[in-house]
Amino acid sequence: AQALAVRGELNLRRGRLDMAERDVAAAERSLPRSLWHRRTVPYLMAIRILIALENGDVGQAGVLAGASAPAESREGSSWGYLLFARALVAVKDDRLPEALELFRSTGRWELGRGRINPALMPWRSMAARVHDALGDHEEARRLTDEELALARLWGAPNTIGWAQLGAGRVAREGQVDRLREAAATLRGTPARLAYAGSLMELATAELDAGNPQAAAPLVAELFSFVIAHRSSSRLVARVRALSERAGPSAVRGRVPHPAWASLTEPEQRTAALVGLGHGNREIAETLSVTRRTVELRLSGAYRKLGISGRAELIALLRAAEGDGTDVA
Repeated sequence: AQALAVRGELNLRRGRLDMAERDVAAAERSLPRSLWHRRTVPYLMAIRILIALENGDVGQAGVLAGASAPAESREGSSWGYLLFARALVAVKDDRLPEALELFRSTGRWELGRGRINPALMPWRSMAARVHDALGDHEEARRLTDEELALARLWGAPNTIGWAQLGAGRVAREGQVDRLREAAATLRGTPARLAYAGSLMELATAELDAGNPQAAAPLVAELFSFVIAHRSSSRLVARVRALSERAGPSAVRGRVPHPAWASLTEPEQRTAALVGLGHGNREIAETLSVTRRTVELRLSGAYRKLGISGRAELIALLRAAEGDGTDVA
């Protein structure tokens, strides 16, 4: 059961929200929460909170965050996860002083166990965002500098990229350059959700700086992301808001053919993944379906688009991204 919950967290980080939801549901089916070891219950609670937040369901996240955990769990290995998740809910509710204390509590819990690696819970950069919102820019900078130094010590690109993103978010100078650096670092990592976040922050910064032309390709890439993934309503809403600010050029070519709208949503997602260069086996794993299902969806897409196969689909998708077809 715990292995399923861990896989759910990994899928969430990879931007595969539907798979994360299925993993957590499977974890709870395989072993009811009442039978989980009391010291591991907070981990499952935390993952459920994170999924609710990513779904944009702040109310449900608040209910989950307010639920009690076994007293013994405070001494367990997963208590910090719940503190961190509760802090994120407090941020969403605009309870910033409470959020800051929860992030700090997460840090004390981590450091008390000799854990300085920011890979699992980047409490420093999240606390920095709250400090920045409260006007304490110096402490925000100190925390992000510390997290970036520790991330570089660890050496994993996704951890470094997240720390760079945290630093970019609170930067008072050179923000665009720092966010661009974060996006470049995260681009090739499995942390797809963090990468999407870096694109959103960079696009926002470019727009704030009066550079809609620089923001447009970033928003276009975000559209590709939400097409290829079963993205959360929160992410989709943010991408749409950015596209409105960036203007029509940001959404040119997102629908590659007049008949694209006739494809079902599963057919569109499958076809989009083909356009990104994925094979049928990888697409099946990504969408949690059989290879036969992938084949049937592609057959339906080929028929509706009036093309004969995969090569034409890839050519059509790539041509559409360059032909300026406006689908806004």
